[in-house]
Amino acid sequence: MQLYVGATLERPPGRKYVEALPFAELSFPGSLPKTKTLARWRETVPESFRIAVLVPRGAIGPRRSPLRLTDDARETLDWLKEAVDILDADVVLPTGSGLTTSKRDQERLAAFIDELPRRDERHIVWSPRGLWEAELAQPVAQKLGVLYAFDPLQDPAPEGPVLYARVEAIGARRRIGEGVRFELLDALVDAEPEQAFIALASKRSFDEAVALQQLALGG
Repeated sequence: MQLYVGATLERPPGRKYVEALPFAELSFPGSLPKTKTLARWRETVPESFRIAVLVPRGAIGPRRSPLRLTDDARETLDWLKEAVDILDADVVLPTGSGLTTSKRDQERLAAFIDELPRRDERHIVWSPRGLWEAELAQPVAQKLGVLYAFDPLQDPAPEGPVLYARVEAIGARRRIGEGVRFELLDALVDAEPEQAFIALASKRSFDEAVALQQLALGG
């Protein structure tokens, strides 16, 4: 299994991060960086360093009625397409409780995914929340030709050669300690994918990702 361990970050990582980890999931919750800035950064990291970019909130739209292809959304999607091309990145689409399991919302999801940039050997990942339990979301993701972002501590691994896992330290799970890291690694190994990505989101996500990377290398 080719494993890419990383953290969810709000800006491109520095040298220390890149030297320690092979992957980063980038979220831009505030203003979007200029694509020229992204291009300069991409030139400073190894070609083998993998990147995933979360679809910005400006493209997703309001929480209660997401994924409407408004003019503002299309403007942000244009930025995303350029950023993904520059960074040679995967794309992660997070959706919340505003996206229901109704036929109408599924059609809206399909139309939105059709607008996302696709690149050879790179993936589009759908990370649903709210009413979308794994048994509902996985078949929809497969039908749409995207990866389903799952939590290995809660959900069964989807079938397929590539897995994308996202793990957040929230609620009772306030940190991703040693026991949790063993569980994560065991779940991914048991699924036997050819390639697996795992993005950790916590207050200490870099340190916890490094520890998981070291565990994987040691194992």
